[in-house]
Amino acid sequence: MSFLKKIKNSIYSPTFYSGIPQKSFGSAIGYFLLLSLFLTIIQSIVPVWKFSTEGQMEIKKFVNKVTDIYPPELELKIQKGKVSTNVIEPYFVPLPFAKDKTENISNLIVIDTKTPFSIDQFNQYKTFVWITEDSVITRNEGKIQVNDLSKAPNTTINRAFVVSQINKFSPWLKFITPLVIIGILIGIYIMYSGRLIYLLLLAVTIWILAKLFKKPLTYGGSYKIGLHAITLGFFVDLLFGWIHFSGFPFMFTLISLLVVFVNFLQTQKEAQIEQVRPS
Repeated sequence: MSFLKKIKNSIYSPTFYSGIPQKSFGSAIGYFLLLSLFLTIIQSIVPVWKFSTEGQMEIKKFVNKVTDIYPPELELKIQKGKVSTNVIEPYFVPLPFAKDKTENISNLIVIDTKTPFSIDQFNQYKTFVWITEDSVITRNEGKIQVNDLSKAPNTTINRAFVVSQINKFSPWLKFITPLVIIGILIGIYIMYSGRLIYLLLLAVTIWILAKLFKKPLTYGGSYKIGLHAITLGFFVDLLFGWIHFSGFPFMFTLISLLVVFVNFLQTQKEAQIEQVRPS
């Protein structure tokens, strides 16, 4: 049976569902994993296309912005754990974009090697980073961290140094796009494959419903039916994602159980009618 026909039968075919409990577990798992791969490819088309066409360009823009952010006149030296500069202090490097500024933060870096550190002074500078004589103090989500420079290597940092470091990194940029694309595919596939755990609970519900409808079914058979029954829910989720509609609570589970009800919990007579129906 072709894969596409299995998708169709997994959405509606009482005859097909009547035979699922007798099939091997490997066959049901194989269908599910192939379905997950099929849906992964479909769902990844848009993000992969966007990153392939726009992402690489944005990366290059970001690298250029990093170069532009560093002031051309600034030279910062670290010698034996002590910082010195060639500019008048305190020296302010403002946030590169006005939209990034907030009430409390307006600077990216402040260099002041003369003033002793204090939280009040740090807050007055309204900066993410304060470089003192012997430390780099950073602010991250309201927490202040002091990084001692006593073990830092002797370094001279200026625009030429920044450009040279970026040039060393630039050849690796070509690998970012394929790595991100692979990451997108793996991430989406893991998301779909994670439903195998969800199916442990769905199978319990299917098994209970089968008992209520007096259908002979083991838990293993319920799990195999669940591997097929979630097909329609996957496609509905995919469609709603495209139109930015979140659906309703327990939608995926209710759709899956509806598929089980229509295909497996119906009367044997209805299944026999479908079996003799011309294909």
